[in-house]
Amino acid sequence: MDFTGSTRCNLWLGSEVVLVMFVVVMVTGILTTYAVASLRDDVRAVWPYISDTADHSPERCFFALFCCIGGILAIITSYIHFKQVKMITAGSDRNWMKRLNYIALILGFISGYGLIVTGSFQNRTQLSGVHYFGAIMAFGGGSLYCCVVTVIGRHMALVKGQKMTLTIIRILMCFCLIGGIAILLTAAVVANHQYDDHRTNRTHNKFHWGPSDKGYAAHVINTSAEWLVAGVMFSFFLTYFSDFRSFTLSVLVTLKENHGYHGYHEISNDGRTS
Repeated sequence: MDFTGSTRCNLWLGSEVVLVMFVVVMVTGILTTYAVASLRDDVRAVWPYISDTADHSPERCFFALFCCIGGILAIITSYIHFKQVKMITAGSDRNWMKRLNYIALILGFISGYGLIVTGSFQNRTQLSGVHYFGAIMAFGGGSLYCCVVTVIGRHMALVKGQKMTLTIIRILMCFCLIGGIAILLTAAVVANHQYDDHRTNRTHNKFHWGPSDKGYAAHVINTSAEWLVAGVMFSFFLTYFSDFRSFTLSVLVTLKENHGYHGYHEISNDGRTS
């Protein structure tokens, strides 16, 4: 007797659990590395770059671990959101929203992969260029992702007849992200230029950049913008808690026709085929 078919395993897990796990993992990872680095005096407590808090051991180990887990969860989260929008817009003639949904999926994957790259290749090493590339993917891709899903969310709210309050909050967050990244990049150029032009007057290295060092004001603006962008981005994801709560996760296990287990249930207890 042959058997084929599929089994659906309901995880009894709401989609919002994955969303919250992503935010909790990333916030815990960043705060843990910051606390350990500050207590060990590996960085100046006010305000280091997020990446600088993970430049020494054991902080770099925690940072890499949390970034890799967070990157995977970010990819899963963006895929869940993609499937939700695809399910709701099925049969709709709004092809532009379907295309926008695929763009959001790609940006979500880029952002998640950027987190993994950022955590795996630490700053101020021979591969610091790869680290910066990953940070651009994470922050840049993540910010663009937030903007795209905000547009999608606005039209979804109109369809559901919801108030635009949450959409307005998301739009303001997107402006904060774009403005924060612009300030971050500008201040970084100014701070490093002033610091490098005064090599003889330095009293600290870049891990302990102090008020007596040139470019310190721009440095604080730069690092504050970096922390702001990270905080706003994580908070943005939490605004989708109620949307994710409307769906549950399940796993569909399907047995192929050429599975090779024909008559497996007929095997007798002594191991011989009856």
